[in-house]
Amino acid sequence: MAHFQFSALFVLGLVTLINGQCLVEFQNGTVSNNGSTCSSFTLLTFNTTLNCSGIQLSDLSQGNLNNLKTFTDTAFDLYALLRSRLDISHVVKYINQVRTNGSIAGSLKDVDFAKLWFQVKLSPYLSSLSRDTLSCLSQSNLTCKSFQELVKDLSLQIGPARQRMVYQNFVKPFLARNTTDAGCVNSTSITGDWLLQNFQSFSASASLGDFIALNPKFDGLLVLDKLTPEQKAELIFQLEASAKLNLDAITQIFQTFLQPLSNVTLNTSNNLSDFLFSLRPLGRFIRTCVNITQTTNVSSIRNETIQFLVNWTKSIDSQISINNFSISNFSDWLHFVVLPVIKRSLLTNQTLPGITEISNSVL
Repeated sequence: MAHFQFSALFVLGLVTLINGQCLVEFQNGTVSNNGSTCSSFTLLTFNTTLNCSGIQLSDLSQGNLNNLKTFTDTAFDLYALLRSRLDISHVVKYINQVRTNGSIAGSLKDVDFAKLWFQVKLSPYLSSLSRDTLSCLSQSNLTCKSFQELVKDLSLQIGPARQRMVYQNFVKPFLARNTTDAGCVNSTSITGDWLLQNFQSFSASASLGDFIALNPKFDGLLVLDKLTPEQKAELIFQLEASAKLNLDAITQIFQTFLQPLSNVTLNTSNNLSDFLFSLRPLGRFIRTCVNITQTTNVSSIRNETIQFLVNWTKSIDSQISINNFSISNFSDWLHFVVLPVIKRSLLTNQTLPGITEISNSVL
C-alpha cells in the first residue's frame, strides 16, 4: 500500500474519460463527444460512453471485462465523492496535477490526498471494514498528519461497538511503528493535544499503559478529564509503582468523579436512582482497582498509599473511623469511599439507602 492509484475521472461532478479516440464529459446528466452538443443521458448515451471508453458489452474477453471493472469502479468513486463531505477544492487540485503531470498516482503522505482517499475509497465501506484492511492501512506510508486526519474522520463515523477493533488494528499499530516519529510525538509537546490528535474517540479503547508506551512523556494527571474511569484506576497504580502518588494526586483523581455531584442534593424520595447512576463511573474505577490488585502484589503497595486513601476519605467524612483499608476489598471501598460520598450529598435528616441497593447500583 505504498501508493494508491486514484482514478482521475472526476472533478466537481465533471468526469472525463480519455482513451485516445474520443472524449466524453459527464455534467449534470449530459454527455458530449469531442465538443459536440450535449444530449440527455439515455441508454444510447450510456452505450456511447462505454464505446468511447473502449468497452463492448458483447465482448466477454478478459481485457474487456477488466476495462468494464475499471469503469464501474470509477463510477462508484464519483458517486462516493458526490455524497462525501469533502472540500471539492482538494479534488480540483489533484485533477489538475493529473492533467499537468499525466500521472494518477497519489501518496498517503499528502494530507489532502489522504482525506480524498478516505472519502472516496474507504468511507463507503466503513460498515464492513475488516481487521485485515485496517492492519494493511496501519502499515502504509501515512505521515503523522495524514494519520491524524484519517483518525479524525474515522472517529466521526465509527460507532462505539467497532471502535476497539479500529484502535487495535489501525490506531495502535500505526503509532507503535519504529520510525523517526514513533507515536507521532513530534507534532506537539502538550499531552492533551497529543491525545486528541492521535486518538480522538478511540482513546477510550486504549489502556493507560498504551499511552505511556507510545509517548514516554505522557502525564495522566494533565488529562484527567479525557481519561476513562478504568484509565484513572491504572493511573493510581502507575503513580504508586513509581512512588509519585500523593494526596494531591488522589484528590485530583477522585474530584473528577465528585465534580458532577458538586451541586446535587440527594433526596432519597425523589432522585435516588439518578444519583446512584451518576456514581457508576466511580464504581467502574473501583472495580478496576480491585481487578488490578488480582494481578499485583498487594503487599508491595506502600503504606503511604493506603494512608493517602484514608486521609482523602476523612476529608470527605471527618467522623469516619478506619482501622484498615484494603484496596482489594469491595466492602472497604463501599464503606470508606462510596458511602461517605453519598452521605456528603444526603439531604439533612435523611438516612442512607440500603447497602445492598447502593452496592448493586454502583459496584
